[in-house]
Amino acid sequence: MQDASAYGVCKSKAFDCSITKSKKFLIMKKALLLLIFFSFSAVSGFTQDIDFVITKYFQAIGGKNRIDTIQNYSVEYTGSIDDEEVHGTYLNVRPYLFRFEIIKAKTGGITCVAYDGKDGWMSDTRFGKDSFKPHERFLNARNRGLHSQNFMNYLIYAQENGYVMQLTGLRKIDSTMCYCIKLQNYERDMKVECFIDVLTFLLKKEVHSDLSVPDNDPKKVYEEINYLNYKPVNGILLPCKVKRISTILHTQMIVYHEFSNYQFNQKIEIDELRCELK
Repeated sequence: MQDASAYGVCKSKAFDCSITKSKKFLIMKKALLLLIFFSFSAVSGFTQDIDFVITKYFQAIGGKNRIDTIQNYSVEYTGSIDDEEVHGTYLNVRPYLFRFEIIKAKTGGITCVAYDGKDGWMSDTRFGKDSFKPHERFLNARNRGLHSQNFMNYLIYAQENGYVMQLTGLRKIDSTMCYCIKLQNYERDMKVECFIDVLTFLLKKEVHSDLSVPDNDPKKVYEEINYLNYKPVNGILLPCKVKRISTILHTQMIVYHEFSNYQFNQKIEIDELRCELK
């Protein structure tokens, strides 16, 4: 009968099998160091792919050169705000000027939010003509990031608008695996997470939050924008349907928009970026 030690089995009580506690410690230490090394290597390699993902995104929607030819655009929309039918127009001028108008189908009431590069504007026909003037909340619209609409989306002109971009990993969004890109701008106190489909490289979702308000403050606003139903418009793939979910004071507001009649590079006067005209 062969000795058990021939098979690597130690019967000695003094040595408690084949390796001592000191050897176990060394093996565990080496394993831990290897784990840390490969973890950092994986993260480092993943972060370096941010340029690849951004390049593929621009290729998917029609090319960065084509996007750069667009200095402004307008688009009409129909939809609903919390089940109330609305329609109106967006007007955007690169990179961050805008005018956003909401017309309610039942009452005909008009709400307008705009930024002309100097003043923020906000008006609502419910409050009469006095509301058609620069509004205090939007006086620092550019720096505070309070404007409700950026040029097409935050990702396209993120660097031009002073956002730092970081690829943070992969996340599943509605059963679709997506790259997660974090945009952050401390000057504007704004953070945006962008989710890009790993297969189509189209932007699927953005999540916005105001960094100036603590996470546990009920006044903190979160806005989730889902981009749906992409279609080619003048050689550029654009979402023709958007679902917005805004959360403040633990209350959600759900907005659906369907876009039509995109117009690019129209002649725009500065007065068109104010709310006092209509």
